[in-house]
Amino acid sequence: MATFRGLPDDGLSASVKITAPDEVVQHLKAFGELHQHAVYGAEARALILKAIEAIEALH
Repeated sequence: MATFRGLPDDGLSASVKITAPDEVVQHLKAFGELHQHAVYGAEARALILKAIEAIEALH
């Protein structure tokens, strides 16, 4: 099984305090885009398993 090493921890929201209105709008838009593509439960598990299988197929 492939070992997941993680992602950089300085992502979209990290520990940044956002106060500028244009930056707040950017983050709200990004959240909205990500939210539209979010999956939960069985559908999320299926996507995770598919990703694991694809990674394992590379080795």
